[in-house]
Amino acid sequence: MPVNHARRVRRLNDSEANDPLKSLLLDALDSCSVRDGSFASFGPIVPCDPDLFVHGIGRIKVPLSNAQAKQLIAKSQQAAGSGTGSESTADATARNHWQLNPGQFDIRGAVWQTCLDNVLVHVANELGITCRISAELHGMLLVKADPTRKTHIDTGKDPGAFGTLVIDLPSPHKGGDIVTTHWDATTTLATSECSMSCAFWYSNVSHEVLPIKYGYRWALTYNLKADPSAKRPTTKSLLVEGPRKLYEVLRSWILEVRDGIRRASPLHYVLDHRYPMAQMSYGGLEVTDRLRVKILREICADLGFDFFLTTIERRAEFGGYHTGRPYNDPNNMLKNASRRFILEDATDISYRSRSVFDLEGNEIISTAKIDTDTILQGDGVFGENPSQTNLSRIRCTYWYWLSALVIVPCPGTVSYFTGCFVGSYGYVSKDVFEGLTRYLLNQCRKSPKETIALKRLHEFLRYIWYTCRLKYVFPEDIVELLQLIASGDEPGMVDLVFAKCRQPIPVEFFSWARKGLDESALQPRSLEKVLIRALKSQTTLRQFYEAISIVNGAIETTTELQEVVSQAVDEALKAWESRPLYEEDGRAIFEIAFYHQNFSYLKTEVLPIIEKRSGSTAFVLGFLKALQQSMKFKQITEGKAMPIYKNVAQAALRNIDLGSLSGLDVPSSSQATSGPFLSNIKTGAPISNYVTYASMLRFISSLISFNLERQLVLLTDKICNEAAHIKGEEFDALWIPLLQGLLTKLEQHEISASKSRWTRIYQSLFNAYLSNYVRNPPPKPTRPRHPGKEFDAWAERKLWAEDNLEAFDQEKLRLVLGDQYVNIMSMKSLQAHETAAAPAGSALSSPSRSPFADVSGNPSFCAPHPETPRKSFRFGGNQKHNRISSTWRGLPQKSSKCPSSPLSSMLGASSRSRAVYTHSRPTSTVPNPVAGSKRKFVEVIDLTEDD
Repeated sequence: MPVNHARRVRRLNDSEANDPLKSLLLDALDSCSVRDGSFASFGPIVPCDPDLFVHGIGRIKVPLSNAQAKQLIAKSQQAAGSGTGSESTADATARNHWQLNPGQFDIRGAVWQTCLDNVLVHVANELGITCRISAELHGMLLVKADPTRKTHIDTGKDPGAFGTLVIDLPSPHKGGDIVTTHWDATTTLATSECSMSCAFWYSNVSHEVLPIKYGYRWALTYNLKADPSAKRPTTKSLLVEGPRKLYEVLRSWILEVRDGIRRASPLHYVLDHRYPMAQMSYGGLEVTDRLRVKILREICADLGFDFFLTTIERRAEFGGYHTGRPYNDPNNMLKNASRRFILEDATDISYRSRSVFDLEGNEIISTAKIDTDTILQGDGVFGENPSQTNLSRIRCTYWYWLSALVIVPCPGTVSYFTGCFVGSYGYVSKDVFEGLTRYLLNQCRKSPKETIALKRLHEFLRYIWYTCRLKYVFPEDIVELLQLIASGDEPGMVDLVFAKCRQPIPVEFFSWARKGLDESALQPRSLEKVLIRALKSQTTLRQFYEAISIVNGAIETTTELQEVVSQAVDEALKAWESRPLYEEDGRAIFEIAFYHQNFSYLKTEVLPIIEKRSGSTAFVLGFLKALQQSMKFKQITEGKAMPIYKNVAQAALRNIDLGSLSGLDVPSSSQATSGPFLSNIKTGAPISNYVTYASMLRFISSLISFNLERQLVLLTDKICNEAAHIKGEEFDALWIPLLQGLLTKLEQHEISASKSRWTRIYQSLFNAYLSNYVRNPPPKPTRPRHPGKEFDAWAERKLWAEDNLEAFDQEKLRLVLGDQYVNIMSMKSLQAHETAAAPAGSALSSPSRSPFADVSGNPSFCAPHPETPRKSFRFGGNQKHNRISSTWRGLPQKSSKCPSSPLSSMLGASSRSRAVYTHSRPTSTVPNPVAGSKRKFVEVIDLTEDD
C-alpha cells in the first residue's frame, strides 16, 4: 500500500533542530527521483498528411492501403532491426520488417514541417530538455503483422544523436506498442490506440516493439539531436540535485563517525510503498523506491555504508478506562468497537523492526528495537489509520506497518546487529547466527582487498563467542573464512576462529592453499599461521597425513613453510601418543615419518611411539603393512627395515589382548575422539581393538614369509593361553575367516598343517569357539513341547556352528586338528549336556540348519546371517503352534525366499545387528570368506599385495 507523500510534510522536532543532518538527509533522499515518463514518452498527433512520394511508385495516400503496402515492400530492403525468438535476426527481419532510406522518398506536404516542430516542442518538454533540439530523418519503416514476434526499431548509431523519434502514420493495424526500460523502470507507449502518434526515448533506453496482430505498421523514424553549442542531453540530466546532495550529506555523516563526533547509529527512511515480506528485496521494489536504493548503492560504494530493508512497526495499546467507563463493560465495548482511539490516549507505544533483509532478499534478523529519533520522517509518517486492529474485552491494540530503508555506517553495522540480542538476554538462535555470518562473509567476498569488512566479521564473531557465549560454529563456511583470513591481515582472528572451531578443517582449504602457493597468489608468511593451525585441527593421523600430502609440493619449494610443517609433524606425533589409533593411522604415521622426514627420523622418533602403543593392534598392523610394502618396492632395504619389523612385531605379540580384539565393525576415523573409544584415558587405548581378519591374516602370513620363528612361537603361545578369553560374538567376524584363510596360506607356503604349532592354534581356537559361542545347553525345559527361548537360541547357535565347521576343507581340517577332529566336529564336549537337555523331536536331530541365534548373556547380539531363510523347528505336536518365532528379541523377520548365502555376504548385516557396539564403516570391513552353507574354500586374495 503506498504511503501518502503528504505525511512527510512536517516541522522538525527538537532533536532534528539540533541535528540538521537528518533533515538534510531526508531532503536529499526525497529529491532522488525521476520526472514521470521523462526518459521515454509518447503522444497523439492531429492527423496530418505528409504527402509522401516514393520513387518508382509515386504518391502514397493515407491511410495506407494493402495494395500500396505491397508496392512499398517491393521497393524496400531489410530493416536493420532485430527480431526476438528462436530464429536468427536475419530470418526474423527478412520476413516482416522493411525500410526505405531517405533518398528513396520525398516529403512534399507543406504543413508537415509545422507538425514536426510542434512534435519537437512536446518531445523537449517530456524529456526535460531545455536547449533547442532538431530531428533528422532516418527512414521509412514498414512492419507486417506477426502475432508471435517482437521487433526492434533501429535508427543507426549517430554519435550526435541523443534519442529516437518515431511518428506512426495512419495505417489500419492492431498491436505494435513500444515497451521501454531504464533504471529498472518499464513504460509502455500505447501508440496503437491513436490513428497517428509520436513516440520518443533517449538513446540509452532499452526498448522493444510488441507483436503486431494484423495490418501494417507504417512510420517515419528520426534521430533527435541537440544544439551543438549546448550540452548533449542524457538520462543523467533528468536527475535533480538529489544524488549530489545525498553524496555530500553521507560523506559528512561518515566523516563525523570516523572522527568520533557522531555515533555510528542507523537511520530509517520510510519508502513510498509498503511491501510484503516476500517482496523485501531490491528487485521487488517499485520504481521510485528502487531508484533511490540504486543511487545509494552507486554513490556510496566508497563511503562505507550498509543498506537493509525492513518493516518498521508502531504498536499502540489502549487499556484501562475511556470516557469514564471501563473497557470490560460489554455494552461499552460494543459502542467503542467502531470508534477511532486517539493516539494520545494510548497506555503504551512501542516501535520495532520486523525482519531485517539484505538487498538480495535474505533475512538477517527477525526483530530489532528502534527509536523514533532514527526515523527520518518522524513519528507522524505512520498516519492515523492503523494497518491492523485487535480488540479484546479490556484492551485495544493498533499496529502500524511501513516499509523502510535502513542506512548504517559500516563501523556501526555489528553494533546494530548485536544490539538486537540485548532484549533477549543475549540469546542468539543458530539461524540468526548463520544469517549474520553469511552476510558479513558476502561483504568480505565483494571487497576482498578491503580490511574493513574482515574487521567487522572479527568484531561480530568476538562478540558472539565471548559476550554471548555462543557455542555455534559454521562448518559450511569455515573454508571460506580461513581463505579470507589467510588472504587478509586481521591480527587475532586466527586464534579466535580455531579456539571455537572444534571440527577438522576440510581438505578443500588445503587444496586452495596449494593452488595459491603454486600460483604465487599467497605469501608463505601470511599463510603460515593459518596452515599450521589447520593441520593441527585434524583429529586422526590419517587426516593429518592427507592434509600434508595435498600441500606437499608447494611446501617443498618454500623453506619457511618446510620448517613450520616439520615442527607441526613433531607436535602431531606427540599429541597422538595418548589418542586412540587405528590401522589407517599406522600406515599414515609411516608415510609422515618416511616421506616427509627421513629413515633416521623413523627410527629415532616414530619407533618409540610404535613400541609404546603396541597394545593398539590395528595401529601396529597398519604400520607393519606400510613397512612391508616399502621393502617390497625397494624404498627401504630389507637390511634396514627387517630389524624394525621384528622388534615391532615382537612388541605387538607381547602386548596383544585376544579378548579385546573385535572384527565386527571398524570405527570411522572421525569417531576417534568421541564415542565409546576413549574409556581407557591413561593409556589412550580404546575399549576394543578393532581389526579385520584380513589384517591379522596378512600379519601371520608375513611372519611365515620372513621366517620369524621367535615371533611365531610367541603367537602360538599367546593364542593357546588366551583363546578362552575370546568373546563368542567375535568368532564369525574375525577368527573363523582367519582360520579358513590360514589353511590356504599354509598350503601356499608349503607348510604342513599337521605341524604341532598349527595344530595347537586350531585346537585352541575351535575349542574356544564351542565353549564361548555355542556354549553348553541350558537346563532341561519343564515343558517338552515348549522348550523355551533359551533352548531355541542355543539350538540355533549349535546348528550355525555345525554349518561353519562343515564349510572348511575337511581333509585339511582333519589334518590340522589331529586327534581332536572327531571331538570338535561332533561337539563331544557338549553332548552330555545336550542329551540331558534336548527334548524329544527337537531341532538337534533335524537336518535343517538355521543361522539365527541370540548369544546367551548378550541380549543385543544376534547370530550373523540375516538374509538366510529361517527354518521351522518342530518339537512335536501341531506345527502351527510349534514353529520358533522369528520375532525374538534382536531377530529381524526373514524372507523364506532368500537363499542361503555365504558368510562373506552377510557380514554387513551381521554388523548392523551389532550396532550397539560400534558405528559402521563398510569401507573398512573386509568380507569374511566363510559360508554358512556347506562348501569348500577355493580362493583367498593375496593380502600381501597393495590395497
